[in-house]
Amino acid sequence: MLYNYLKIALRSVLKFKGYASINLMGLALGLTAGILIMMYVLDELAFDKFHTKGDRLYRVNTVFAKGNSDRGSANETNGWPVGKVLEKDFPEVESVLYTRSASFLLINQQDKQIRQKNYFASPEFFSMFSFPLREGNKDKALTEPYSIVISEDMEKKYFPEGSALNKTLVLADTLNMLVTGVMENIPANSHIQADMIISFSTYQAIERGFSFEDGWGNINMHNYLLLKEGTDFNLFASKAKDIYMTRAAEMLKNWGVSAYVQFEPFDEIYLKTKSGNSMGPLGSIDRIYLVSGIALFVILLACINFINLTTARSVYRAREVGLRKVVGSSRKGLIGQFLGESFILTVLSLLLAFLLVGISLPFFNLVIGKNYQLASLASASIIMGIIILVVTISLLAGYYPALVLSALKPAEVLKGKMQTSLRGVQLRRALVVFQFVISVGLVTGTWIVLDQLDYMQKQKLGFDKDEIFVLNAARVRSSNNYAFETFKSQLKDLAMINEVTYTNAIPGHSGWVG
Repeated sequence: MLYNYLKIALRSVLKFKGYASINLMGLALGLTAGILIMMYVLDELAFDKFHTKGDRLYRVNTVFAKGNSDRGSANETNGWPVGKVLEKDFPEVESVLYTRSASFLLINQQDKQIRQKNYFASPEFFSMFSFPLREGNKDKALTEPYSIVISEDMEKKYFPEGSALNKTLVLADTLNMLVTGVMENIPANSHIQADMIISFSTYQAIERGFSFEDGWGNINMHNYLLLKEGTDFNLFASKAKDIYMTRAAEMLKNWGVSAYVQFEPFDEIYLKTKSGNSMGPLGSIDRIYLVSGIALFVILLACINFINLTTARSVYRAREVGLRKVVGSSRKGLIGQFLGESFILTVLSLLLAFLLVGISLPFFNLVIGKNYQLASLASASIIMGIIILVVTISLLAGYYPALVLSALKPAEVLKGKMQTSLRGVQLRRALVVFQFVISVGLVTGTWIVLDQLDYMQKQKLGFDKDEIFVLNAARVRSSNNYAFETFKSQLKDLAMINEVTYTNAIPGHSGWVG
């Protein structure tokens, strides 16, 4: 029986080549959109899911509010003592990580100074997160001052002759850093991205004013914490919320604000955070919903196209249905046959879709800023998603036509008295209108987005960036502005310089807000 259904289905496809080609292309385009967007969505949802302790990991944020309110804007950084207070005064906390950017420490290499994604981090970094060390001891690699752990890519870049372990890397002209570990490259689906991790004790050594007891107003430290197993998170968060208000109330009163501690689940940071992420990429759950909706509409358009073409051709299949019913075929069997035809067309469309995915993948990567390969389709989650997609499209596209065709009455069909149902005609009209509405909506939305992108690219910034040079003098020490003013006046004496200014951060870059 199954073999007979397949034979009839293939014969029907080959007999009506034009109809089959239109359906194949429509379904293929729907599948192509579905596969590409599924790759993106599954990848985005997989961010930070590889950490073995991820269900107990949280990022510590500071929320500033006006007056006595506890609602306000959240910052991803904290005052210097916050992490130590959490570690010492709250038994629910297993460990706390201190980390902050070290990108200002340039690497000296063959008379060049190179900027990398460097971070200071306390020894808990490798025990808290699942970033494997290929070489070195994860418990000791970040304990001593002037210790550094580098990634595999950095090892190839700065130590091409072989292993970097126990060798020296010079940072900021004078800092001789001992390589105490080589870590595997951090996966792309991590919201923390780093080329090198420097021991936090190095920061303490070069930042003389740093203290774990003082510095409540220095809101520039990233803290992650690991809660003990079995901890009631809501109860703990409620207890720890008022750390600032109980220990730095006078300072906050002078500022005219209230400050509270907020704990953000680690695996929600990438997609759902409102506090930002200066340690790596940032996604958006709203973008996930948007592109998933686009994929759904494109697939629906392809299915509606299939339904309309199939039901419009019902007159050509009427005699076949009538004859099959006369010789004993059941309605259930006919529904199975037509669903089988839909499945075969969908599978053939899938083969075409793979070709279209391969062609469009480079452009897709360019648009969304990813680096997907055709090999990405071989992952278990993608394969399962494709199977679900094929089955879903087969049912969506084939079920209604199967019901329509299997409901034909053999006596009327064989006598040539087949009538078209008014309800069926109205449904097809409604589906066509729906197709046009969705198509117009997608085209309009695309035009608006392109117009906005064009505006952002061509809008005047208020300055000529090609004429502005940024010189990093952030490590210059001075109790007042005298050193900067002296440096500024000497620069202005140079003929090629028109004007000089100084600031503690570059507008638009990390550090500018606040």
